[in-house]
Amino acid sequence: MPVSKTRKKKGQTAQTTTPKKDHHAESPQWYVYTMLALMVVGCLVIVSAYLFSLGNITLIIGLILLAAGFLMTMNWY
Repeated sequence: MPVSKTRKKKGQTAQTTTPKKDHHAESPQWYVYTMLALMVVGCLVIVSAYLFSLGNITLIIGLILLAAGFLMTMNWY
């Protein structure tokens, strides 16, 4: 069944809605470069640890660098 139109009451004005602004600004250019550099350097550290048998501490440092780069991707706009 069709729905009937509602009548406007006297004294009511049409409410205009303003579009909501995005409260997130774009990331600065250095943020993107830092994020990518952390991920690339982390990968290189991990690969070099396996190639040259540098030990477990090197793997941990590489994983920390990789994790920092991936955590930075959550704030990248």
